[in-house]
Amino acid sequence: MKQFHKEFPKVTIRLSEILSREEVIEALVGSHVHLVITNQSINRLDMSFIPIYTENFVVLLPSNHPLQDQDVVLLADLREEKFIISKEGFQTRQDVLNTFQQSGFKPNIQIEMERFETAYSLVEQGLGITIVPENYIKYVSKNAYNIKHLSDLSISRIVYLAYMNNRYLPPNVLRFIEMVKAFFDRPTE
Repeated sequence: MKQFHKEFPKVTIRLSEILSREEVIEALVGSHVHLVITNQSINRLDMSFIPIYTENFVVLLPSNHPLQDQDVVLLADLREEKFIISKEGFQTRQDVLNTFQQSGFKPNIQIEMERFETAYSLVEQGLGITIVPENYIKYVSKNAYNIKHLSDLSISRIVYLAYMNNRYLPPNVLRFIEMVKAFFDRPTE
């Protein structure tokens, strides 16, 4: 966005948090937005989804958790834990539940939420554990909980840039799409 603002200093950008699958579809179909960055897996012929990056998930444990000294954890280690998870309609929830299903058990869901920030707070208060995308933990205090990778399974998600196929997109929006694609295609530093 910084590069975009340099090229288009007079353009106002409005960011909206559109989280669930239904909200993504409604925003795009209803012409409320030009673009959406989402991890929702939506199969529609009238929409384009450009994969821009893949990220792994990590486990967040309260600071005094019995597994805190382990370098990595097994999904089976989490079998009896009180689990905090995204509510119905969120792709992250489905990704996590699919992983548990592959392991042959269901998580002990105690709390459902919409925002990862809420999950962090609940974990910090010792109300359970959660599994979140790794990029979300870059900007939070790591003193409040333990961050662990799963050693037996890898949970990841693809994040997409989405837009309607047959809708006019202004040249500055097309340029933004180019910039996003170029940004995520660059080599890791």
